[in-house]
Amino acid sequence: MTSRRPKGFEPPKSPHFFKIILSSGKLEIPKRFLQRHGSDIPGSVFLKVPSSTILWPVEMEWSDGMARLGQGWQKFTDYYSIGFGQLLVFRYEPSSIFHVVIIDTSASEIEYPTDPVIMDKSEPECEFILLKKEETDNISAKISEDCRPSTKFRKKSKSALALASRKVNSGMIRNSASRASPATPVARTSNVPCPTALEMARDFKSKHPMFILVVYPSYLKDSHPSVSSKFMRTHIKRSMQVVTLKHKKDSWPVKLIKYQGDLGKLSQGWFAFARATSLCEGDVCVLELTKPSPTVLEVSIFRNSDYT
Repeated sequence: MTSRRPKGFEPPKSPHFFKIILSSGKLEIPKRFLQRHGSDIPGSVFLKVPSSTILWPVEMEWSDGMARLGQGWQKFTDYYSIGFGQLLVFRYEPSSIFHVVIIDTSASEIEYPTDPVIMDKSEPECEFILLKKEETDNISAKISEDCRPSTKFRKKSKSALALASRKVNSGMIRNSASRASPATPVARTSNVPCPTALEMARDFKSKHPMFILVVYPSYLKDSHPSVSSKFMRTHIKRSMQVVTLKHKKDSWPVKLIKYQGDLGKLSQGWFAFARATSLCEGDVCVLELTKPSPTVLEVSIFRNSDYT
């Protein structure tokens, strides 16, 4: 059924959509948003949070008439510590920029990390574009061509977009609840913590300061986990230190790095801890600050497999 629009209706110049984060994979653009605005979206877009001078280049990936935020999306989520249960509001501008507002699980907008002071422009593939403050009023004119997709990619994405538009107009795109046929069951991925495991972690009571860490797939392979910015701001003063992670009777030294904007990462030593404690995708950890100096973090693990 085609939607009825009042006479003289004009689509919004800066349309919005929102997504609740339920997995750590690529983010899928809603079908209705594509129907109305997909023809305006190029092969590469930029993400920007409020009051920031950073543009994050992200490649659009088209498949079966659907579009996802692909290469570059993980770096964006890592930088802003985006995790399970958070809500993201996207506002699109025709200049290929998605403005993103990040709402945490308390239903409040997060405190965004401050922008880095410098950026190594010698890198062959930039992770983000750092604009001057006065340039943010005219962003579309300042986007670097070096971070746009290649001509080959643009041609490929343009043809994919045309295919997507044809499928949308012909009603061939199915909603996310019916993408898999009954004959092809979809296995539940373990990278999403089950509600029970996450609820148990949130209900955990302690007299010590603490934070929750959801174990995403990248945290077991090639990415270091983020630490709550609120915890870092309140309890961690040094820019780099070796902390002790304790689980039951064992302990592991792990480097904790504090970046500008109170962004924290568990670095060297984390993977040894993850292997020794048999962490799996979707596990939920509660880390308590049981000793401030030298820093000791007591780790309680709520395993996804125990509740599924």
